[in-house]
Amino acid sequence: MKNFIIGILIIIQNILDLIHKFKQWIKILAKRNKGKLVTSMPKKYIVYGSNVVSKNDGGIHFITANKLIHLHRLNPKECICIDTEHDKLRLHGIDTSKMIHVYPDYLSALIDKNNNERRMNKCK
Repeated sequence: MKNFIIGILIIIQNILDLIHKFKQWIKILAKRNKGKLVTSMPKKYIVYGSNVVSKNDGGIHFITANKLIHLHRLNPKECICIDTEHDKLRLHGIDTSKMIHVYPDYLSALIDKNNNERRMNKCK
């Protein structure tokens, strides 16, 4: 019985230590964020990187999801990037029916090749 009570007291002490560390961690985060509550932005877009064939030179160009976000001038915090088949695992359990799916087309390849051009194709 004595060992049982000692074991319970040790568990309680460990829980109290974890609570204390958690409170310290919250204070550090509050200082970093200047006391503001930080919440993640809801995702609006699923951006797919893939190969496209340029209509100008017939070349195949891989447009990454990050490049597509830049070309469409989207907020990266609102996007889920899918560049490989493995990345599609990120979509598991997410309702994607109300999200906008963004794919590259030949205009993206043209803009990627000629970075000086400021043309932006519309999301479909």
